[in-house]
Amino acid sequence: MSVLISSTKPVGTDRDFFVQFNSLRSACLSDFRLVINYSDDKGFEKLCKSTTAVCIDKVDKGDNNLPIMNSIFKCAAAQALDSQESIVFINGDIVVGEGFSKIERELNSRFGSKWMAICRRREVSLNRQLTDGEIVEVANDIIEPPSGRSTAIDFFALPSGSYKNISIPEGFTIGRPGWDNWFVARARAKGFKVIEISNVYAIRHISHPEFHEKGTWDIQSKNFFKYGINAFCDLRDANFQMHYNSNAIIKIKRNYFGWFRGSYIGRWLVGFLRTGYSFVFRR
Repeated sequence: MSVLISSTKPVGTDRDFFVQFNSLRSACLSDFRLVINYSDDKGFEKLCKSTTAVCIDKVDKGDNNLPIMNSIFKCAAAQALDSQESIVFINGDIVVGEGFSKIERELNSRFGSKWMAICRRREVSLNRQLTDGEIVEVANDIIEPPSGRSTAIDFFALPSGSYKNISIPEGFTIGRPGWDNWFVARARAKGFKVIEISNVYAIRHISHPEFHEKGTWDIQSKNFFKYGINAFCDLRDANFQMHYNSNAIIKIKRNYFGWFRGSYIGRWLVGFLRTGYSFVFRR
């Protein structure tokens, strides 16, 4: 079983509270042992308390009023039963389904204590608070193929005792452009096996307006130069991929293309090109 922790960037409109509620409620209806809402979005407290989630209302924040990564994982690890129980982190606009506990067992069995699972999202448009039945229906539809872009990663899972081995810099925040890609690259650089589980598990991304303020893509460039060549990886850089065989049994296969892209040379090349694109075209 897993501890799921969710956090959001404060956005402050009723519609976006529906986004956050649908996300949080989907986690509470799934097979996670414990769900934590690490967010102090003003006005969201009442909706949060209507779920079974543990609500953390004292959030450590850094740049642009965003939650600090180390604090998020430290909070989740403190709630874990042991070092093998995994921490699952999702952004507050992600709807999750059932079935991760089976995947977790496979990952622990195959990779021990140094693995990270990531998942490509499926896009969905919602503009209201859903009933429990509607949330379950939306969350567990895995028939439609993943449609989200490979660079957007809103789901991470890793053994609770291993997050310290990634050595997340103090003050590094979620929500800043490229933070998710940096996190995957950092795990690869630290010897973690990164596994894409999109073919055996479904997550839904609730569409919403873009909240990055003008100029924040400059942070992408600063990330690259500050944290070095380990600044960028995406879903294509996973070492392994999970899939079902013809007998509906989960199998794990090596991703050779991802192995090269996530290597030292691959990370440098992709990170350099991505940084140049962000600096020139997305400022």
